[in-house]
Formats: sequence, structure tokens, C-alpha cells
Amino acid sequence: MQYLKDVQTFLSSRNLSGAEAAIIKMRSTQRYRLVHTMVSMALSGGDEADANFVATFLSQSAVRTILRAEGNRAKAFEPDIAMLEDPAV
Repeated sequence: MQYLKDVQTFLSSRNLSGAEAAIIKMRSTQRYRLVHTMVSMALSGGDEADANFVATFLSQSAVRTILRAEGNRAKAFEPDIAMLEDPAV
């Protein structure tokens, strides 16, 4: 994962402003990859604090606006949604 080190830093420090600044500075074509890495790590890690941090990050106005405007919101979640078990099972 290309953004693993950055995401590990964000999750360990719980630095919302740093994570927000990082996604704002990124090229628009790369932003969804950072979000994908954050979501993947939060889902696979099993740490509720990580999941809460990622949820809070994604709820930030600037982050929501960026992902919505670029149409990358769904793209960031597609791989993890596909890996989730069927809820009907």
C-alpha cells in the first residue's frame, strides 16, 4: 500500500488536521487511495478507536467536499465493500 506509512502515522497520532491537510495537498487523482488505505486499515485492524478516527476524518467538511466533488468517494470504498461478508449469511 502506497500510503501505509502516512495512514499509520495518522492513526497513531489521531491528528485530524494533519490528515485533512495531507488529503488537500494531494493530487486529485490520488486522494481516493489515501481514503481507501485508511478504511482498509480501520476495518482490518479491529481497533474501534481507529474506526472512530477514520469516521471522524471522513465527516470533516473539507474531506466530504473533496471526495464528493471528484466522484472518488465510492471508488475509495469499493475494494473493502467487495470483501465484506454477505450480510444475509
